[in-house]
Amino acid sequence: MRPSIRLFALVGATLAVATGCVDDTPSSPQDGPPEDYETTLWTAEQVQSMTLSSDKSFPVISELPSTKVMPGYWVWDTWPVLTRDNKPARINGYFVLVSLTAPDSVLPGKRHDIARYRYMISTNGLDWEDMGYLFDEGDALGSRQWAGSTIYDAGTNRLTVFYTATGTRGESSLSYTQRMAQASAVLTPDASTVRFDNWEPHRIILSPDRRWYAQSTGTDEEGIVFAFRDPSYFRDPTTGLSYITFTGRIHDAADQTYNGNVGIAVASDDALTSWRLMKPIIAAPDVNAELERPIVVMHSGRYYLIISTHTFTFKPPLTGPEGMYGWTSTSLFGPWEPMNGSALMLHNPASAPDQTYSYQLLEDLSVLSFINFIGTGDNCGYYTNCDNDESAAERAERFGGTLARSVLMTLNGTQSSVTGIRDNQISP
Repeated sequence: MRPSIRLFALVGATLAVATGCVDDTPSSPQDGPPEDYETTLWTAEQVQSMTLSSDKSFPVISELPSTKVMPGYWVWDTWPVLTRDNKPARINGYFVLVSLTAPDSVLPGKRHDIARYRYMISTNGLDWEDMGYLFDEGDALGSRQWAGSTIYDAGTNRLTVFYTATGTRGESSLSYTQRMAQASAVLTPDASTVRFDNWEPHRIILSPDRRWYAQSTGTDEEGIVFAFRDPSYFRDPTTGLSYITFTGRIHDAADQTYNGNVGIAVASDDALTSWRLMKPIIAAPDVNAELERPIVVMHSGRYYLIISTHTFTFKPPLTGPEGMYGWTSTSLFGPWEPMNGSALMLHNPASAPDQTYSYQLLEDLSVLSFINFIGTGDNCGYYTNCDNDESAAERAERFGGTLARSVLMTLNGTQSSVTGIRDNQISP
């Protein structure tokens, strides 16, 4: 059921919310994707309808692995290098994963402040070799990198990286300005491994358009970082057009914290030379602050859009488990229906509510994630201020900082369930 009519104001424009959607069509329609779509709302009523169940639960991780996928480093948000048709790429016989990383000598909550991309390779999708930093020192824009996505074109041997450039290079104090950047390189001739060279200059491709997206320059008093990040590439097989979906927030919303949305941008051409922002496809006003890492996959002729979100980013008194949430539609531009009625698809077990996070649904319906905190202790949320108390050392002992086993899903229209688990992060 679609919710009833609601209204709320934006600076410079009024968003008319009708039958659960926002309508703010730009005055100058352009060729390409549709301009008259409505933004689907994630509503409080839908959140309140969610139920936890065994067929949506991640199996319990009883203890941390004895070895990490990248010894010496924390690993968290991770994604595979994909082909243009949204499948894991095989490069010289290897699968490739890119991860946010930081030395494991820092406390877990501080890892976001120094995050850099490293990558790893595997022939079987299970045993991974750390290949080091993806970007050379000083090449990336910003002071650190947050989540993104990566594609590989076998015809040109070209790797294209979309990333969140956070902060300012050389800054004397930590800042949170976020822009989305793009960089490309070519595969080296050494066929025995996977290395990239001849990087083109990094460039900013997306910054907030105030018609729809707020600036992302700070945090609120709870430590929630305002969002304009997580570019995720998707090529629509129906039209051949290339898109980026991303995490944003509603410009000038009444509630300056709980105003998350999923934005979208379209490429100007197949060479991905420039990108045009469009209005959001999902929004959660007065519901949730962060609809993180939005990823689109196709299955059985339907589009599935999934996001990751935390318990603490729901607007009280609303609440929901740490987990993966999603919507489905017969069109990339909606209207989108919440999976299982509430959008909840995968949640951590009650005995370990912060056990895993940052979920990537792949086309084979496996879910890639990382081990966050096991057990039921106080995990103090997610950000830097969580390490400023006497419990920080104890908390760090329960932090995984490595890849989790892959959960297997089934999708049937608007319904989903967990059907199993496997050791491989990518199935060969």
